[in-house]
Amino acid sequence: MRRLALLLPLLASPALAQVQTVSNAAPDIILNLLNRDPAAMHEIHVSPAGSRDWGPDRLGAFVLVPGRAARIALAPGQCLHDIRVVFADGRVAERRGVDACATPRMALP
Repeated sequence: MRRLALLLPLLASPALAQVQTVSNAAPDIILNLLNRDPAAMHEIHVSPAGSRDWGPDRLGAFVLVPGRAARIALAPGQCLHDIRVVFADGRVAERRGVDACATPRMALP
């Protein structure tokens, strides 16, 4: 019982309580997209580079206000993407051939 009492503070520690998942699968690529525009982003679409379909809106019912960033998980093994953003005022910004592996952080516009 005494040993358990000594271990409890260690188990409650955030650094020690975290569990790391080990997998043979390639990890997802995370793209951090920062909104540097004065208008909110209402839609973010990310598709493999050269695709004819932009894919679903990654924000869904949310908006990305100025100064905030969105973390967008991308499929493993696919680095080059096209990005399309629709702002609250209707403007559209597109970036083609973005290498999310080499540049995991990006700001728009």
